[in-house]
This record gives sequence, structure tokens and C-alpha cells, in this order.
Amino acid sequence: MDNDLDNIYDLFSDNVQNEHEIKSNETQLYYTNKAESILHQMQNNDTYFIFLKTFIKKYHELNSEQKQEIIQFMDIKPKIEKVFIKQNNTKKKNNKPKLCNYDDY
Repeated sequence: MDNDLDNIYDLFSDNVQNEHEIKSNETQLYYTNKAESILHQMQNNDTYFIFLKTFIKKYHELNSEQKQEIIQFMDIKPKIEKVFIKQNNTKKKNNKPKLCNYDDY
């Protein structure tokens, strides 16, 4: 029985290898389906994280429009540093007591 399985595997081994190859000059749908197939095989977030880090290696080779599209898709917000400017009153307050010029009796 073991030999039969080996023979079957040998017959179809070329097809299995071709399944994992990515062809060039294909449509966007082809590459999307390949990526979705790989993503479906991810079993947990750790595997996904490692795979994503590997794919990001060529991020710097993308043009600015492609980078911007990825940033928008991933919902990456620019880091904003909060700057508070405290303004001191430059006018001096007149702290002298005011004279009462009218009679309030």
C-alpha cells in the first residue's frame, strides 16, 4: 500500500510543485486569489505576522502612490505630537484699588 501512495505522489508531484509557483504577467485577480489562498492557510496571528514581515521587505521599492494606498488600507494614522503653547499675558494688571467717585449712601 505504501508503494502505491508513493507512485501516486510521484505522478502528481509536478502538479503540486506548480501549484505553489507564481506565474508572471497574470491578471490582478490571479495574484489576489494566490494571496487569499496563502492567507487562508495561516493558522494564527504569529504565522501571519512572520509572513507579513517577510513580504514587507520590498516596501521601499514601491512608488509613493502604492505606499499611500497601503497606508490607507491599513488605516495607519500619522503620528501627531501634541504641542501646547502657554501664552502669558503681556499686559500688566492694574492691581491698585479703585477710588469710588460716586456716593453710594
